[in-house]
Amino acid sequence: MSKVIRQHYVPQFYLRQWHNEKSDEQIYVYNKELQRSYSANIEGTASSRYFYDYPELTEEQQNKFIEKVNNEQSLSPVEKEKIIANINEQVVEKGLSEIEGINNGVISSIISKLDNIKALPIEYFLNHSFLNDEDILELSYFIALQFARTEEMRIVQNDITKWLAKITADTILQNIDKLEHDEQLIEKMGGKDSFNEFKEKVTSGEFNSDSYTVEIDETYNKISHISSIFEHADNISKYLMNYKWLILINNTDIPFITTDNPVAKKNNLGNPYAHGFASKGIEIYYPISPKYAITIWEPSYFKEIAPDLFTQTIIEAKEANVIHNNDLLIQTATSQIYSNINDFTWVEKRINESPIIADKKRERIGN
Repeated sequence: MSKVIRQHYVPQFYLRQWHNEKSDEQIYVYNKELQRSYSANIEGTASSRYFYDYPELTEEQQNKFIEKVNNEQSLSPVEKEKIIANINEQVVEKGLSEIEGINNGVISSIISKLDNIKALPIEYFLNHSFLNDEDILELSYFIALQFARTEEMRIVQNDITKWLAKITADTILQNIDKLEHDEQLIEKMGGKDSFNEFKEKVTSGEFNSDSYTVEIDETYNKISHISSIFEHADNISKYLMNYKWLILINNTDIPFITTDNPVAKKNNLGNPYAHGFASKGIEIYYPISPKYAITIWEPSYFKEIAPDLFTQTIIEAKEANVIHNNDLLIQTATSQIYSNINDFTWVEKRINESPIIADKKRERIGN
């Protein structure tokens, strides 16, 4: 079987909901860095070459890996055989494709149900169950996986690793006197003389926190990201499946947009440091078409401020709601915004107001 070269961090089936008038396989793209829009093939959108592939092993590396697996006492012969068979195989890409296939059916079914009620007043369906328990179970993992698999997550993970490494290094500088008896560290620094020379520079202020920067090896960061995608998604999904799910119906003239980072979060308590999926007041927003979106609420906060909505399953989005949700995605997009119409006026206005959101290298940690 030939290898998949162009690997998507946003699925093609999902992007096709935003196809434009030119073709079912074309979508309008606004690039925040270039600050221009264009029509693009969905096949090449929100993707990168071998994005989920581990670096290929040399023959020597493969032999060492196989030997290590065969010597691992905790693995059964079947498990060992499976691991060895997957060397240099696209296991992550294959796993993602299988999950996409299942959720393509789930999302298509939801959209079809919603399309079928267009002719009747929305008030008739406020308590109708468009999402059953099985749908929520599948989508909880799929939405969590979408959050974990993107280029944005890889960038954030790199930034977090750099931030933690810088804190660790700065702590060493601040406590240099306490490290004189750390033989392993001194050996890594080239011996006692090298350590003393370094200590003198630190003590004198010649070398300080501003004297260096931290960079993370790109291959290391890629492997770290790939290795954590499914575990990260599993942890997130455990929260989502127990939250309040609502569908937003957009009957305005402004379509819901999507992006290369289509799962948006906001904390309604206004706490800039409480953006985790377990945080009180967290709201997760995920558009599934220009007309429909899913919003997922941490229940304790919303029961306090909007108890009546907890009996509903759908909400009709007003124009202000659509603009607000689109704005969340504009801010958190890595570099690309997608729409079924070639009107990105609001995006351009937003970038003019806050140019930093168009910078792919913008500071993400602590903001």
